[in-house]
Amino acid sequence: MAEGVFYSIVKEIKSGEHESLEFTNLDPEDSALVLESLSDPKNGLERRAFRYITSLTINNPCLLI
Repeated sequence: MAEGVFYSIVKEIKSGEHESLEFTNLDPEDSALVLESLSDPKNGLERRAFRYITSLTINNPCLLI
């Protein structure tokens, strides 16, 4: 699941079509892996402007890009 979320985010960051993306009910481990991947220099995303917000509430874990 984390891989699919990551590639969806990268695609949208590169296209610039949406102002935000929201992924809800993510497993905390998947969310952590996605965030780690977004900050990995190998992905070349440091050249692009984006920010993320995480919410790890018990009922609705969420990642907002």
